Amino acid sequence: MNPTLKNLDMLIVVPYGEKKIRRGDVITFMPPDRDISITHRVVSVDEKGVKTLGDNNDLPDDCLLQPEDIWGCVEYAERKNKRIRIYGGITGHLYAKIIRAIRRIKRTIPKIFMPLRPIYRFLHRSGLLARFVPDRLKPRTIYYEKQDGGEFHLLMGKWLIGHLDHNRTDWYIRIPFRLFVHEKELMEFREKFLSMYQDRSD
Repeated sequence: MNPTLKNLDMLIVVPYGEKKIRRGDVITFMPPDRDISITHRVVSVDEKGVKTLGDNNDLPDDCLLQPEDIWGCVEYAERKNKRIRIYGGITGHLYAKIIRAIRRIKRTIPKIFMPLRPIYRFLHRSGLLARFVPDRLKPRTIYYEKQDGGEFHLLMGKWLIGHLDHNRTDWYIRIPFRLFVHEKELMEFREKFLSMYQDRSD
């Protein structure tokens, strides 16, 4: 159900009672063929039963739910001492459609830019665009200490554009920001980080 719900969220589930189950509601239910509860969004309600779909899924759940399978409607999620309203009905249905549309766009973008990758790599390695970045937007790094060894964040102004940790051999940088960073600088940051991590390990 990401991004609607996150791992470790505490859910406040309210039984329906006499209320009607609506398309767009987020419900917690026990599938007839499984021994574990599931929380997904309602995509259809008719005389045959209730169909559900997770906000992060592409296909509806296989099971057709009956009222006795449904524990209730998720009205709130508690996350890091905050109570977050979980919308259902028409609002919830529209919200889920927007989430899925954004996900489809994200999947499509790499396919559109695939033929442009050689040009993208050339511009990045040449550093042509990086020369025109204003001083206040020049990429800079911040090191964050973590239990598993730390992590470098690469910022451009206030934007977090990339990161590097000991589990990666190269920078992860969001498109198109790599165009505005000198390859040499990235390598220097990487070598510095690996040197710091090696010193800590010794």
